[in-house]
Amino acid sequence: MRSFSSIVVSVALLTPGCARDESEHAVQAAESAGTSAPIAANDEREGTIFHLEGRHGTPAELWVEASYKIRRDAGKLSKTLAIDVEHAAPGVAHALSIDGFALAKLVTSSKGKAEYELTEAGDDYFPEGFREPREGSVVKVGDLAEIRLQTVHKLTDLQTDIAGPGPLSGKVGYKIERLGDQETTEFQVKVTHAEAKSVHPVLIDGTHVGDLTVDLAGKGKLLYSTLEGEPFPPDFRAPHAGSTIEVGQIYRGPLRDHLAGTE
Repeated sequence: MRSFSSIVVSVALLTPGCARDESEHAVQAAESAGTSAPIAANDEREGTIFHLEGRHGTPAELWVEASYKIRRDAGKLSKTLAIDVEHAAPGVAHALSIDGFALAKLVTSSKGKAEYELTEAGDDYFPEGFREPREGSVVKVGDLAEIRLQTVHKLTDLQTDIAGPGPLSGKVGYKIERLGDQETTEFQVKVTHAEAKSVHPVLIDGTHVGDLTVDLAGKGKLLYSTLEGEPFPPDFRAPHAGSTIEVGQIYRGPLRDHLAGTE
């Protein structure tokens, strides 16, 4: 018997049969777009190998974001559909569907947030009748938003992993992506299991660009983005492949070009 994994906040699942009330144009858009992911049989890349996304609103106000990713980690594929809602009216239920297939009733929290995640990996499968998203697939969140998924094109993807000592782990990344006619840039440093209530200066090629603050749980994140999070400092100089990243005393190493050799 097939099973599926769904991690949701304030969500009531619906049966597939309820989806028939959705507009037919969403299904037709998906069917005319062809296959969900142009992944060659011999494609053995690690990390995200296919990425669709759609957005609605502005991050400071009503914001709805939908994404579908196919990843390979340690040789194993996973497929994840995720929907996030922020700054919506609290305590309101919204019917969530994709290409006319009913997924759930998404209920916003007291802070106006809601999230939904559906994953196919290992022994977990998408529900019977569910069709994988593709270019042009339509995600509908009640009356809040109707989002058409588009391919995310990575223009720059620089990364390095933080590992140890002990359970300390994390990642540093700088990426530039294009979705439709919008281009976004992001720099992020993220750690877990670091020293609680500690502060670590972050340097790129010897230049201080910010501070990573770790909370009581040992988690910390520094995020600059042209889309959400803190804006980039005026004097921020973009890193390049080989740029040296320093995070206090816990990490020092070069950024690697994650796109090299993947085209």
